Amino acid sequence: MLRRNSVEFLLLLAALSSASARIGDDDVQPASPSILRSVYSFPTADDPHSFVYSFETENGIRQAAAGEMRKVGEADVVVMRGSYEYVGEGGRTYTVEWYADETGFHPKADHLPTAPAADPPAVEVEARFGPTTLPEETDAKDEDEEPFPPPR
Repeated sequence: MLRRNSVEFLLLLAALSSASARIGDDDVQPASPSILRSVYSFPTADDPHSFVYSFETENGIRQAAAGEMRKVGEADVVVMRGSYEYVGEGGRTYTVEWYADETGFHPKADHLPTAPAADPPAVEVEARFGPTTLPEETDAKDEDEEPFPPPR
């Protein structure tokens, strides 16, 4: 005669077997890749406002970054620079270099689209030649003078 624990074990085993038979391949989650290498430099007493980290996984993912705290105006801002790399479709390796500061996140990579350059950028024009404002119109006009000559 089977003991009660053995019967419960058999019932549990049967339930798990039928449940696993219903799980399709789409429901199976891959295991997380193992980390092959990982480095992290904590802020120190000599340099309390900076850090460096990097890691690499068995499936070819790599990431590295360095950052520091800076004062921008009245605000403390974390400024970072780094890169990440992964293997995509067909074995192609994608690499992204980036920096992040008070102006936002700025990625750069061959496979990412880039915004067209302005012709010429207004900021550059103002930096070289000063503000780009039109002269103000004056109300003092000679009534006999036409602004443009009449068409011929």
